[in-house]
Amino acid sequence: MKMDGNLLIDLKNGDEKAFETLFWEYNQHVYHFVYSLLYDKSMAADLTQNVFLKIWEKHETIDPEQNFDAYLF
Repeated sequence: MKMDGNLLIDLKNGDEKAFETLFWEYNQHVYHFVYSLLYDKSMAADLTQNVFLKIWEKHETIDPEQNFDAYLF
């Protein structure tokens, strides 16, 4: 997935709508990745939620010039 640099700039600046867009763009992808490692739906859902919580908590450290997929995974 190619992430729009403007979206990442908005996220870095604390824009909740940018975070929501990012969540809906990546949520299923992250969930399926985690599930493929654990084969536990409940744990995969919890860890996916934790991933996005950490992204929000650390949104100020995101570098919009870098590959977001690499940052995420």
